[in-house]
Amino acid sequence: MSTVETFSEQVRLAATTHNAGLFSDLFQLEEYNPGVIALQKDLYNIDTVRCESIVNRVLEDQSSALSEFVCAYLVVLRNLKDPSIIDVYDHYANFYSTLVPVFNGADTFYQVSLVRRLSSELVSLAFLADNHENLKGKARKTNSAARLLSKIFNIMLADRAPMEESKRQGIFHITNLAFKAYFKLDSIRLCQTLISNIRTGNVNIDIYPIAQQVTYRYYLGRYYLYSNLLRKADECLSFAFDKCTFQQWNNKRLILKFLIPCRIILGKFPSMQLLTKYQLVIPFAGLIQTLKSGNLYEYLNHLDVHFGFFYKTFTYVMLRERGTVLVWTCLLRRLSQIVVAERNVMTFDHCHLALSKSTQDPTLDMQDTESILVSLVSQRYIRGYLYHQKRLLVLSKTAPFPPISAIRVYTEKYDDQKAENHLSNVPSGPTEEVQEMVSGMGDGY
Repeated sequence: MSTVETFSEQVRLAATTHNAGLFSDLFQLEEYNPGVIALQKDLYNIDTVRCESIVNRVLEDQSSALSEFVCAYLVVLRNLKDPSIIDVYDHYANFYSTLVPVFNGADTFYQVSLVRRLSSELVSLAFLADNHENLKGKARKTNSAARLLSKIFNIMLADRAPMEESKRQGIFHITNLAFKAYFKLDSIRLCQTLISNIRTGNVNIDIYPIAQQVTYRYYLGRYYLYSNLLRKADECLSFAFDKCTFQQWNNKRLILKFLIPCRIILGKFPSMQLLTKYQLVIPFAGLIQTLKSGNLYEYLNHLDVHFGFFYKTFTYVMLRERGTVLVWTCLLRRLSQIVVAERNVMTFDHCHLALSKSTQDPTLDMQDTESILVSLVSQRYIRGYLYHQKRLLVLSKTAPFPPISAIRVYTEKYDDQKAENHLSNVPSGPTEEVQEMVSGMGDGY
């Protein structure tokens, strides 16, 4: 009896008895695995037609889908040492695609462990092929890997068997791999389909292993961050960071790269001890210092100096756009401590001079200043109102500058024409008191 025939008999036995361990162990791809070596030796002496004939004779009565799956596996072994990584991936993807109808059959829960392993290998091989060949766009193999994963995901989601014997046991492993592929492809919006299906399918993540929960919440947090749902992102990323074990230093540091920018915009700043522990002082310490001091010029300059770091985490634009509002708020809070007396008011002149110094923008005029004040008041970063006739910012007597963490973050949209029509004459210059205050604004401001 040939090795191929013996192998086919073992597959038939594993499938008939639903032996999960044996079924998974049979389909190995390690180059130095004894079973792989034995099969490859036999394949060198048997052509493809003969090989398929042997497999079909043993398995076709059991399952034609299983027979095709085994034949596709043997093709992968036959081409495992192919010098073209693209060809190796294509053979593997074809092999994985034949797994779909096999796994879609009845009573195939025992195949879950094999599906998880093959799915991980599929994604890793797709990444390797894309990187090695520098593939771009639709040519990227990660696209096909993601499509194949979605088919397995749907099979698992549709299984309504009790959890002890349900294919759903592997659903978050597949989901996390699909997330990984989507983020690699910069197709983050596609995550929404998986998220919605898990929600409508009533899949309870709390009963899954904590490692899968952490990975899922990490990607879910990144998705929410991408979608500007910062409080949800904070919740998910905080869970991932807290539940990630202290031994996983690299993973915790990776989570912080997304969690810290999210929390900064929500007004929650990390401690220097945390930044030091995870070697994140350089990108974040200066950013936070310039934000708190109200120095917009230095804040934006810091972002540009570390552009590569923030760009890789897709947080550069968020920190630049939303962080600017926080810098303005911190600046005006500092200004209020100097110029606000019993009447709780600040003149537009005061604000204009401070904003001009902070931005180091000579073109910033009084209309820009009033627009900024309107924005901050309307978004509730400042409690008060604008007295346009006397060109005053009137502050609330109680907590005129509420904690940023208590403010609901959203994006304002303005009608520029209405703003221009609303603004009036340019006012006179600032007082000597404010001149003295802003003249001392140096690098430490």
